[in-house]
Amino acid sequence: QLNYALGDVTYLRDIYRTLKAELDRENRVSWVEEETAVLRDPEIYHVRPDEAWKRLKVRTNKPRFLGILKALAEWRELQAQERDLPRNRVAKDETLFEIAAHPPKDVAGLDRIRSIPKGFSRSRAGKSLMEALEKGQNMPEAELPHIERAKPRPATPPMADLLKVLLKIKCQEARVASRMVANAQDIEAWAAEPEKDIRAMHGWRYEIFGADAKKLMAGELALTAHKGDIEVVELEAE
Repeated sequence: QLNYALGDVTYLRDIYRTLKAELDRENRVSWVEEETAVLRDPEIYHVRPDEAWKRLKVRTNKPRFLGILKALAEWRELQAQERDLPRNRVAKDETLFEIAAHPPKDVAGLDRIRSIPKGFSRSRAGKSLMEALEKGQNMPEAELPHIERAKPRPATPPMADLLKVLLKIKCQEARVASRMVANAQDIEAWAAEPEKDIRAMHGWRYEIFGADAKKLMAGELALTAHKGDIEVVELEAE
């Protein structure tokens, strides 16, 4: 067992040195610092219990169902944090959906739910779950949550296709996966609304793509075919 665990870390120091040397050589240490700064922010790991329901994949917009689901998801999040357990170890998403759709009339009814272990109704968690269910059932109408349905996406601007080609070229030059810089949705959204804030307009992503994307949009840059390849050409100001 120890040898197996050791095998996971034996070469990490050598790998670190190799990667660090390459980052120094390519002058990309700041890129890594920018990415890891996000991971070091405690806020990205903090989940507000009253907003935990928003992480669930809900297929209905019925207010009372959502109110119960919100209360149940909040209960699960608090239980997970207090007991230091993964959420699904406290209760699976399917369990929350089933209880919200078919609320048991009393605590004994919990034992009739297939995904809940027998005897759960007699535990402290069972009692607190029923309290959460009651909270959702009695939530005032004005406080019931609702899901904002996504607005229909407008037609993709023709400019988005050129931007995607530019992204591919720039990422190949920088030897970076294009999905690390921007995805199709970002590109299409920005092509439709250039004032929209997307991550490709910040930091190292702006260096390798964002700046040229703005030039392309402004007519200061062009894409041209040359010997079977596509080249990026700076246009002279008139």
